[in-house]
Amino acid sequence: GLHAIPPPTWAAAFRWGYSLGSESLAGSKQNSVQPENCISRVIVGEFGMRSHAQWCAMLSMIAGMISCPVAAQPPTLYELGAEIMRLDNEKRFSEALVVAQRAVELAEKKKEQDPNQAATFLVLLAAIKQKLGHYDECEPLYQRALALATEQRTKSNARLNLAVLYFGQRQFAKAERLYRSAIKDNDKLLGPEHPANATLLLNLSELY
Repeated sequence: GLHAIPPPTWAAAFRWGYSLGSESLAGSKQNSVQPENCISRVIVGEFGMRSHAQWCAMLSMIAGMISCPVAAQPPTLYELGAEIMRLDNEKRFSEALVVAQRAVELAEKKKEQDPNQAATFLVLLAAIKQKLGHYDECEPLYQRALALATEQRTKSNARLNLAVLYFGQRQFAKAERLYRSAIKDNDKLLGPEHPANATLLLNLSELY
């Protein structure tokens, strides 16, 4: 069998073999390291030449440690947001919901650094749930978005979507209050003559 090798020497061999394998992998389109390309220096340099059986056994052992796929980088919030919008435009709302939930989880972890970003993704998640008819789950998301939002535009979007939700639930008093707030927001953000205000006024008139 193999001669006993002190643990520190094995650790050094593994580290060296892994670094060599990573370099080989970085310059290759293959998904795993080919052992013969990166391990021979470890075997010869650390342990000297051995019998064929010993060589194969050691090669197999170390190859198992370093033959691993390239770790995929997780998507950024920007990429997740783009994917949500793409799926939403294609009316693939169930798929968009899964991505939006993942984005909210990530944004919530970073809310101390950027609370408005977390609020933006909460609005997106609630809007998708609204399109899927999950109305009872929408209001808490919009309310949390309003609590976190630091930018007026994000607050306005949350208020407007919440107004639409209340209107659909025939909670007309709540809807009216939010529509009026959204009109004031648009006056500040876009100017009183912006076409978006005409749409809001039309929605407001339907309450009477």
